[in-house]
Amino acid sequence: MALMLSCLLTATGCYDVDGEPAGPSGTGPADSAVGTDSGAVPDSATGADSGASDSGPGPADSGAGDGGATDSGATDLGAVDTGPAASCPDVYGAFSMMTAGIGCGDLNAGAPQRIDGDSTACLATFSSTGGINGTATVSADGSFSGASLSLGSAAATSCTGTWTAATSTMTVVCGSGPSRCSVTLTRTGP
Repeated sequence: MALMLSCLLTATGCYDVDGEPAGPSGTGPADSAVGTDSGAVPDSATGADSGASDSGPGPADSGAGDGGATDSGATDLGAVDTGPAASCPDVYGAFSMMTAGIGCGDLNAGAPQRIDGDSTACLATFSSTGGINGTATVSADGSFSGASLSLGSAAATSCTGTWTAATSTMTVVCGSGPSRCSVTLTRTGP
């Protein structure tokens, strides 16, 4: 078995990039910053050593960026893959309102209504003077449940919402029975 030497050769000997005496990769002296070079392959999802041996030694340890873990011979950037961003529907914009039910109180169906928010966290913020106000977390299909919203000046809890993408319509229902309020929001612009 051939051993490879990773070092910076000077007139006084062979040194790693930290200026410490270097030995054969995988068996050399411990790096004071990180421990012994195991030659292990970093895990692709976490950047941590998997314990599996690679097919050969890696480059000399720089002593930085590896968080004190056993040196894999590769630079560990510490990045963790969290997967793709959340898939949020486009429920945002300006809306007109139409109400149904006696539980709508003083909600002004003629008031300008907006739904703004965060398309990464899938938040929908309802804002209006006299209309619907509050924030709901929407699912990938645009629906929500259990939201606390204000309808006009009245607080409403356990509100649900249903998004119909084909017609750009959000139906918000708060309350139940005779005190139920249903508001149909139809998108009119960005």
